[in-house]
Amino acid sequence: MDYNALLFFPGDDIEKVRHFANPAIGPYDYWVIEYGYRTPAREDGSEAAMLAKIASRSPEKALAYLTDEDVVGTTSVDPDANRWDMTSDPLEWAKIRIALADSLLKDIKSWAVRADGPNHELRGYFSTVMFEKVRNLQYVSRLVGGQYHSRNRSGDPEARPALQIVEPARQREAMKLIGETILSDSFFNFEPALLNDLVATRWSDFAGRAPSRVDFPVHQTILNMQNLTLMNLVSPAVLQRIYDAEMKSAAEDKYTAAEHLSLLRATIFGDLKAPQQQVTDAKPFISSIRRNLQMQYLSYMLAAAESQPGALMSADLQSMVRFSMRDLGNQIEALLKAGKLDLASRAHLTEAKNRIDRVLNVPAQLVPGTAGATITIGAEPAN
Repeated sequence: MDYNALLFFPGDDIEKVRHFANPAIGPYDYWVIEYGYRTPAREDGSEAAMLAKIASRSPEKALAYLTDEDVVGTTSVDPDANRWDMTSDPLEWAKIRIALADSLLKDIKSWAVRADGPNHELRGYFSTVMFEKVRNLQYVSRLVGGQYHSRNRSGDPEARPALQIVEPARQREAMKLIGETILSDSFFNFEPALLNDLVATRWSDFAGRAPSRVDFPVHQTILNMQNLTLMNLVSPAVLQRIYDAEMKSAAEDKYTAAEHLSLLRATIFGDLKAPQQQVTDAKPFISSIRRNLQMQYLSYMLAAAESQPGALMSADLQSMVRFSMRDLGNQIEALLKAGKLDLASRAHLTEAKNRIDRVLNVPAQLVPGTAGATITIGAEPAN
């Protein structure tokens, strides 16, 4: 079964919407009912022949089928397999749902809090709308490194390959939209007055306990939302799939692991040039949202860089990850030497550089192992 989003779109008049959910069964339902319950007529021949003919329709677009296992985690390859979407175009669907969420957030105080209701209700509605705004960008991120999965049989009419790599242009388009939305500071451009009204309930009962913080944990909430998409871009499983896909395509244009690593780093860190305008502690060079995102990205990439070669990804791919991190460290070092930064940005970049150095510049150590063997700890020192 599927889980579908409510059919409500920007500009809809809620009083005129006929259905918020599909009121009827779809083509797939009729198909499987036919397979399960139809009895053969004379023109069908044997029951086996009739069932084979019905099953041969599986390549039809409306009869696409994937299982729960195909929508769980970064090992799921097909970007069309999602819960809570109603589209064959994740990019356009995400844009529509973002527009809907923004239209609701614009005047959320006017409709989310009853005249005689408690203020903490606003926080629940805000969280619900924001989750709808960010959830669909997970589907966009699944285009990157994605492969369309078909369960048709080789003898079916118009049978497709079992797996088809998402077009490189489509993957780049997905990365562009992600960079302009969920990984952009402007995506979380909330009015301070709204954030100060997102108070927590103080009520605790058998259904749940009141949070210890009364105020809204804005930084952690934003990072959690960004992380839903970021994990799909930095996962070793996804990186390895992008890397392996280079050998699975005969096309001249390929979305390579090298391109992905470079594009992702540029999206999160930018060009790291010295600030051209004066910065202050109140108006830092790197925003707090960006600093948190960059550290989260570093945590994922450095974990892959210091893993045992071949454990999380192939050694060759890991070399590219390590090179990307080393090059980033060099850029950060140059920026720190170039000009005056605010305290938060300087502290952030200094710690980022230290973390990179701790992973990449640890000298190898040989320690005694069992049965006379030796164990190598750490990476080779940098040249």
